[in-house]
Amino acid sequence: MNNSNESFLDIVEEANDGRLQLPKFQRDYKWTTNQVKSLYDSLRKNYPVGSMLLLSSDAEVDFEPRVFEGIDIKKNENLRRLTLDGQQRITAGLNLIYGTAPTKYFLDLRQLQVMIEEKNIDLNDTESIREFCLDFDETDGYIVSQRKKKIDYNKILHKDDLLFLGYLKDHDTFIQVINNYMNDDNRDLLMNVVLTNFVMQKGIQIPITTLDQKENLLAITRIYTTLNTTGKKLTPIEIVTACLYAHDIDLRNQIETYHGASNYLDIIDPIGETLLQTIALLANKSPKKSLFPKTITFEIFNGNYDKALDLLDRVGKFLTEDLNLGLDQTKELLPYDSIIAPMAVVFSKSTLNKKSKEKITHWLIGSALNQRYQEGVHNKQSSDVNDMIEWIKEDDDALKPKWLSNTRIPVSIKNASPTGALGKLVKVLISMGESIDIKTGIKIGFYNGAKEIPKEMFCWDKRFCEQKIKGWGEADKHNLIFNQYSVSLDTKKQLNNKDHTSLAKMLKNDPKAAEKMFFSEECVKLLSKDKIEKIDFEKLINARFQIVIDKLKEFGFSLSKEDDIS
Repeated sequence: MNNSNESFLDIVEEANDGRLQLPKFQRDYKWTTNQVKSLYDSLRKNYPVGSMLLLSSDAEVDFEPRVFEGIDIKKNENLRRLTLDGQQRITAGLNLIYGTAPTKYFLDLRQLQVMIEEKNIDLNDTESIREFCLDFDETDGYIVSQRKKKIDYNKILHKDDLLFLGYLKDHDTFIQVINNYMNDDNRDLLMNVVLTNFVMQKGIQIPITTLDQKENLLAITRIYTTLNTTGKKLTPIEIVTACLYAHDIDLRNQIETYHGASNYLDIIDPIGETLLQTIALLANKSPKKSLFPKTITFEIFNGNYDKALDLLDRVGKFLTEDLNLGLDQTKELLPYDSIIAPMAVVFSKSTLNKKSKEKITHWLIGSALNQRYQEGVHNKQSSDVNDMIEWIKEDDDALKPKWLSNTRIPVSIKNASPTGALGKLVKVLISMGESIDIKTGIKIGFYNGAKEIPKEMFCWDKRFCEQKIKGWGEADKHNLIFNQYSVSLDTKKQLNNKDHTSLAKMLKNDPKAAEKMFFSEECVKLLSKDKIEKIDFEKLINARFQIVIDKLKEFGFSLSKEDDIS
């Protein structure tokens, strides 16, 4: 690994010559015209534009290269380095200096002249000019972008006195191109303002880290994560993508095909991480994502892809049709994504009958109650595969995973948010009961047969809690799963701007819908009160919690003795 300072302009020139390229797997160029203009404004002011991470072409990694966008070079004989972090800035630099994109950038000399006249700047006062030029930026409109097929380098200026920014890449280029344009009227503007404040300097240095043959794939992943300046990590899945390119496998296209082969996979596994975890587990490898570059070889991927696709599709179907999680529409009800890959491998070794389905359901619910996959995930995924397969295969409760046997219903569910694993579990239980709207009686939810996607509401919203509930404190939270319920869109419209007593009336008029949404008679009585105290809020939470306890007992779970409130 080599650390150095290099000229930004030299880096861009290296990319233009094809000596610096990109790994083929890298994301596409995404910067907007405003971001490109902002980069130029920083360059002409000699401001730092961040560090970059490059990879020597001598490194022992099999990354397929590609040239930067707009560069017309077919061969890689001159390839010296690949860009891991810096693509957007370098591509923007190519656009600015070499006009490689359809959108070209120009210095608007007329706008510059107008701004100078407005400020009454003396074109012979060097210090005033310098301060003036530092005070404004790209938002002042001095840079213009226009779509042009190419730059006519025989014409110094385009119409309306627009000077191509590529002519400002250095002092010598600027002097050479404007000699024929300069006259007595514009000499001071060009020489005293543009030359000294808008021509980019070779001295613009940026920190460069170049990885070489000493670093392996795992080291490259870790170093990128630590050093990258864009806020986006070079993920292990992108490293795998790069390695598979060498075997004529485009993982991105493969994942699109994978999504198209199932009703569930684009929802449960949008970027393919679960697919790779499943492939790793099928090959008896660690599902740890950071190890993908080491564990997902071409042979392992090729030998397990089709099987993994089929298994994940089966898991999606089971969770959607048997447990009403609606994974063909959303992941809102899935407590943990991390259970999908190990569950797929369990499916590969198990016959799905009534007993095995009950055990897998017990596993899903228990993982949420236990918050099983909150940390140390990959080790638990591997061990759960083996333990669940053995428990299902032998049909002996003595073989039930120890952690699952020890799982109890935590009282902390009362304080669970709707978006956490425990809150999602409550939604799962409601969905299993096929909830219906409290006003219209239509089926709402993500389960098969539901007519409408539910809309979430609070029994008492934040404003009401803070302003109307007696005894409510700053530390109290309204955003709890048991303070939330679901309705149809029309019912939500009717309840908007209405108080909790309107909800109580609807619940009272349809006891069946109330029961399916986990509202008991006690809940309705509490919601019917005009004035609410904090104790009423707590009673509602406890009453609905008791309903969930009863539901979970049906699946074989119970409170610990010290928490038993039944």
